[in-house]
Amino acid sequence: MKELVFIRGEKPFTNSLVIAEGTDNQHESIIRLIRKHLDRFERWGKIKFSRVKNENPLGGRPTVIAELNEPQTMFLISLLANTEKVINFKAELVQNFFKKNDSAKSFNELIKICAIQSGSKSCVYIAELSNNAIKIGRSKNPKKRLSAISSGSGLEIIRSKYIEIISANAVESALKKRFADNRIKGEFFKITFEEACEELKKYADIEGT
Repeated sequence: MKELVFIRGEKPFTNSLVIAEGTDNQHESIIRLIRKHLDRFERWGKIKFSRVKNENPLGGRPTVIAELNEPQTMFLISLLANTEKVINFKAELVQNFFKKNDSAKSFNELIKICAIQSGSKSCVYIAELSNNAIKIGRSKNPKKRLSAISSGSGLEIIRSKYIEIISANAVESALKKRFADNRIKGEFFKITFEEACEELKKYADIEGT
């Protein structure tokens, strides 16, 4: 079964394409509905709109997709007509949000357990290389590690960020899992530096809670 709800950091979300497909609505109609009531949707946070390449072999404009958190999703499905299929999809979507919320809580607990059990800290780092790839890793001496990466690859480190965390192993693994679909090879990913740093901060914040 196709996944309906995803997790970024500790927050579950879905998107307009999932809802359109699940309710037999045109995706363009769902996007228009969101834009029409955008001020209401954004009572629960800013909606992220992104463009993805059109998969039609004949080409065409990129598809605009809106990401929705849980309350935004509930508001959107409340605006849709209650056909039998829509009602069934609403029930399944709500159930998926509950499951993802439980998974997020479990991850939070894992972070806290790692923090208690680990005796020493390490750093999780993000590095942007001159070939536009992002490397995610961990090291007790990130400056030395990044210097070695640059020397070994012949690529310049454009910018980097690192945070010292007790549960560095769990956070590093979670970050790589989060960006698994954007993996180039090994620890290298095709994502933006800002996006990677934002996610790193979210996971680091969990440890501090």
